[in-house]
Amino acid sequence: MGNNPPKNGLNRVQKAYKIDSSLVNPLGMLPRTAAKGIRSLAERNLKRGMSMGLPSGQDVARYMDIIPFQDKDLRVGKATEEDAQKNPLVTQISKAFAGNAPLWYYVLAEAQQQFQKNDTAIMLGAVGGRIVAEVFIGLLLGDSHSFLSQVPSWKPEPAFMTNGKFGMAELIKEARQA
Repeated sequence: MGNNPPKNGLNRVQKAYKIDSSLVNPLGMLPRTAAKGIRSLAERNLKRGMSMGLPSGQDVARYMDIIPFQDKDLRVGKATEEDAQKNPLVTQISKAFAGNAPLWYYVLAEAQQQFQKNDTAIMLGAVGGRIVAEVFIGLLLGDSHSFLSQVPSWKPEPAFMTNGKFGMAELIKEARQA
């Protein structure tokens, strides 16, 4: 929908944080009331992923026939002009991550590859975007009441499309006019 503000009288749009491989403060150190023992959410996720035998981000990329990012491109930290170059490589955090970056981190670092300047728009990359899309599609296909399950051959009216494309922005635009 571009930079068009909502027409319902609200003039404050709260932008989301960029997708990057940093954790906001409350998640970096969870309160003692929420976490016993290890308070770092990142460390908890890393240990849980290892104990569950989750595949690495690189393994998932290869499985999807996507060329994975090399270790030299995977940094940990904020996607800002001030921080980008000094963010450590994931392999500097632990040699165990060489060619073996945890999937959740890899999805964030993959998106972070788009960073150029502070105003760069960052979206999920090929692996992260496909995982999210497949989860939504799987949920819709698994729900016998979903429109996708009930009318699998549905196609949008050409009048609803923009340059032959029908996506979330077009759906929202039409819903707002209904």
